[in-house]
Amino acid sequence: VKDVAAAITCACTCDSPPRRAYNIGSGRLASLPEFAEAVRRHIADVEITIGPGVDYIPVPSSSCLMDISAARAELGYEPAFDVDAMVIDYVETVHSLGLASEVNSAQSGWKG
Repeated sequence: VKDVAAAITCACTCDSPPRRAYNIGSGRLASLPEFAEAVRRHIADVEITIGPGVDYIPVPSSSCLMDISAARAELGYEPAFDVDAMVIDYVETVHSLGLASEVNSAQSGWKG
């Protein structure tokens, strides 16, 4: 979300963006196993089981990499968050909002 907000700021402060729409993202695909590894590194060393493949949503072509080159070239957009940074930012946000005790509840099973 913070990368999207940064891209919107870039578009709003650009003199005259040549396009009406831009793809915004991290610039690379991240697999669910990569995300699970980041969770283990930054939150808790837990067992996370993920099935094979990157198309974990039961619809065709659910994963794709969007080309952000136009946003980079024309707006000066540069993504700030990779998978590790996203997980770290999430944990920091949960704690800063005072939600850590809710997330740590026995119902969630998360011990962050």
